[in-house]
Amino acid sequence: MTIISFFFYKNKVDTIKLSFLFFLLGLWVASLFEPFFWDTSNVLENLYWFFDTKTISWIVPDNIDAGHPPFWAFLISLFWKLFGISHFSTRIVLLPILLGIGVLYINIARKYLDEKWVVWAILFFCFDTTVLSQLISLNADVPILFLSLWVFWEVIHERNALIPVLMVALTMLSVRAWFLMPVFAGVHFIYRKNWYNTFLIFLWPSIAVLLWCVYHYYFKGWVTSAPLVSEHRNLVSFGAGLRNLIICGWKFLEFGRFFLYFVLVVVLIRNPFRKIVEIAKNELFILLLFNLFVLTMLFMMFSNPIGNRYFLVPIVVGYICSMKAIQDMGQEMNIKPLLISSLLIVFSGNFWKYPKTISTGWDSTLTHLPYHSLMSDFQNYVSQSGIPASQIFTCFPMCVEEKNRILGASNIMFSVIQDTNWVESPYILYSNASNSFTEEQREEFSQNWTEVYRLSSFYIDFVLYKNPKFIMHDRREELPNVVHE
Repeated sequence: MTIISFFFYKNKVDTIKLSFLFFLLGLWVASLFEPFFWDTSNVLENLYWFFDTKTISWIVPDNIDAGHPPFWAFLISLFWKLFGISHFSTRIVLLPILLGIGVLYINIARKYLDEKWVVWAILFFCFDTTVLSQLISLNADVPILFLSLWVFWEVIHERNALIPVLMVALTMLSVRAWFLMPVFAGVHFIYRKNWYNTFLIFLWPSIAVLLWCVYHYYFKGWVTSAPLVSEHRNLVSFGAGLRNLIICGWKFLEFGRFFLYFVLVVVLIRNPFRKIVEIAKNELFILLLFNLFVLTMLFMMFSNPIGNRYFLVPIVVGYICSMKAIQDMGQEMNIKPLLISSLLIVFSGNFWKYPKTISTGWDSTLTHLPYHSLMSDFQNYVSQSGIPASQIFTCFPMCVEEKNRILGASNIMFSVIQDTNWVESPYILYSNASNSFTEEQREEFSQNWTEVYRLSSFYIDFVLYKNPKFIMHDRREELPNVVHE
């Protein structure tokens, strides 16, 4: 009997576990040569800097410093030094992380769920477009998810030795990860009922964050108020904070997840309040609720655009929590049709398309994938047409240097629209893949500018517009030649 047949015949849970890990392995292989997208460009800018300077200093130049500890880029740069610059050497570090996420997720699910509910939890994980889009990206949110699940696993097994190490690594990935310290400290204290023990464990990551802040401030004069993203770190008004609160809720529930939580609410209201409180005291639910509360309070206060991927940990933990609540309180209902409907609606999130007037979290959905082929086709057109790339103005992410999208590519870069300079721009590259264009600009381009070239997929459009001022200028230049002849 082969090893694979052993897993298939031993029991169903082992078969599920093996299949889940093969799914994650296949996802990694499929994304091995996928171009990079959105905020990953900043990771690559840091990577190039570490690789070119061969430095061990974590103080990077202001033009690529977004205020986060650059441990993730530094780690990947070590693989570049070992294997050279390639998509493989960049993504190889993700393979053990993805498999680790798979093992931890299924083990946590098995601790709290019966066999059939483990299957449901895995299916929701595999069908969620935000989860899938992050697992094929190079964002720090993926190792943050891995380390978060690992810390939780250590907490619920009452093993303290690794937690400080894992938490220090976690806090060096992103400023957002700093706010997981009070989340896990709260979970640890409630689960272990020993405040002194919790204090000692989480003292070390707190010291690590403090040392990083002092270190960074000494060289830069600031800690998180990065000039590169200064407009995203401003405090907002009370009204804007309430708006951010609504956006946080939607980003957590977006892409079909809302229906699963609607089903969960239906299940909860059919049970006595005492039973709801009892299940809410479970450490898994405490992790989910604490995490959502801390992230929401953080994002409410600042002008930073709120992305779906920022809620990756509660999204993933939420699926196990939902199955746990339904398992414990929904047995008297015919829940299967509702779960199937929820799963299909979550799967439909992979195909959602918003009107151009509504911002889309492109980096948190697989609908961004056609962007890469469209951009390559557009660059081929620009090369053949002879239009200088510097005369084409556009917004993020189209203005990202090509080498930060495809490793080894030529350093093509379009000009960046700033304030009102677009009015005098010879050409504008518009795409709905950018959330930076205003409604006024879209109307101006479509009504008064000349469409030169268009590329479209079902989800993403690329349109090159030419400024009418330059069209008139071209005609005046051509007129003497016509008269002369």
